[in-house]
Amino acid sequence: MTGQANEDIDGHWARLGELFRRVEPRPAARCGNVRCEPGWNWRVELTDYDLWLATAGRGSFELNGEVVPIRAGSLFCLRPGDVGLVTQEPSHPLTVVYVHFDFFGHGGGERTPVAAVLLPERTIPLSDHALVKLLLSRVVLLQQAPAALGEIEARLLLHQAILEAYRQAAMNRGSLRVEPDPRVAHVLSRVHGRPAERLALAAAAALVELSPDHFSRLFTAQTGVPYRQYVIRVRLDRAYQLLEETTLAVGEVAAAMGYDELFLFSRQFKARFGVPPSRVRGGRFRVGVERA
Repeated sequence: MTGQANEDIDGHWARLGELFRRVEPRPAARCGNVRCEPGWNWRVELTDYDLWLATAGRGSFELNGEVVPIRAGSLFCLRPGDVGLVTQEPSHPLTVVYVHFDFFGHGGGERTPVAAVLLPERTIPLSDHALVKLLLSRVVLLQQAPAALGEIEARLLLHQAILEAYRQAAMNRGSLRVEPDPRVAHVLSRVHGRPAERLALAAAAALVELSPDHFSRLFTAQTGVPYRQYVIRVRLDRAYQLLEETTLAVGEVAAAMGYDELFLFSRQFKARFGVPPSRVRGGRFRVGVERA
């Protein structure tokens, strides 16, 4: 992928982030999780938005003049003005979960239009529809059987379902950055969970059954940082947190992070944050730094 393409993709995600800082999706009463009856069809004339997911069965969706086949995992992100006709195969009736919604300004009661370029594609074939099914099904349940704080939960779950639609659509068109390799993710979890542990490169590679050279290349490609440098960053970030939030002395924090020499700890800490650890003691100093 070219640098220009990466910039375009990053810019699109940044615009989406800005959008969702200004607006929120709110589910409507019109929602359901149903197995469609024999002879069922749906004449579509939308005045709001709709996440519509087929979880079983087969059919077709004539959407705005284009015929799209429906299979389990077919997600449709519909919007005001969409028209069409949904039909099902009699021998394979559809089961669908759907939630109608609108966008509103945060804390406001007015509907907020969203530019078409910032909406997900209308048709998104999901490689794994379990998560979206779970999220939408929970929204439907909360709409049908209101619970304490259910309105807030339903909004959050709908928001997550929409974000998952964006992610799956981006994966389908190859414009989503590759997620961490599961082997790298496993080691990252270990490093962040036990920052004081001196997990050498060879030991980390052995955890995921790779040679040290192979793992080193893979880790750097995935994180942009060599393994040893990343581990030191995580250890020092945890040390900063302990200095800021606990009553441990500087020497005790250094020992807790596995340092035998206070001088080495202080030198690495100052290189990372620009100040000695004694400046952070008791919360007297706060520094903004990009965490590993």
